[in-house]
Amino acid sequence: MVMARLILKGKDHGPHAFVVQLRSLTDHMPMPGVSVGDIGPKFGYGGVDNGYMRLDHVRIPRANMMMRSSKVTPEGSYVPPPPANSKASYATMLFVRADIVRNSGGVLSKAVTIATRYAAVRRQTAPGPGQRELQVLDYQNVANTLLGLIGSAYACWFMGQNMQERYQRFETDRDKGVFDDLPELHALSSGLKATCTALTADGIEAARRTCGGHGYSQLSGLPRLFASYVQNVTWEGDNNVLYLQVGWVMV
Repeated sequence: MVMARLILKGKDHGPHAFVVQLRSLTDHMPMPGVSVGDIGPKFGYGGVDNGYMRLDHVRIPRANMMMRSSKVTPEGSYVPPPPANSKASYATMLFVRADIVRNSGGVLSKAVTIATRYAAVRRQTAPGPGQRELQVLDYQNVANTLLGLIGSAYACWFMGQNMQERYQRFETDRDKGVFDDLPELHALSSGLKATCTALTADGIEAARRTCGGHGYSQLSGLPRLFASYVQNVTWEGDNNVLYLQVGWVMV
């Protein structure tokens, strides 16, 4: 699926979705005019390959355009979506953002579970001569940090569930031609995606720090968890931009 600007008779109608065949079905080599490659090692998220693609005079049939909302007629005329659903293409993005919100609670819960179990087992510094060392979890700074993160994990999870439920209701309404909830859903998904991913990325690091030197070890699972998650503050909308979008809606 390629998002590209649709230009008809010199007029730019903005980005639209097109199905484009990138590789041959016989030898899996790139199709004529298609250049692809790997972008190289990343900070984390090593289990997923990310690459680049360049299209040079690649032609596709008109039928390859996704024409649920807007259309191009066989005569080459553009049929725009009705004014009520002119922003309906945002719907896919809303679903992904809702999933990111819910997933943030699951990832943060992993980090805080590791840190809490460690703090309950790890002992350091006896309160007096001959006394047993205290659990790290007994220290107020550690307890306050971890309890706050546990609460944030639950909050992100439940907010994500609510966002997905609201999206499913929107899908039902969209099939009826009703798009009244789209502006509010866009604002909510933008704000929650930015807030929850920031809470989780910062929360993983905070949980790691409560584990002391052991938290820096790859064996704790926390460094890899952080490296594989922190990209969420950037993709599907950079958080700084999303905060500004929510502020614009509120003003």
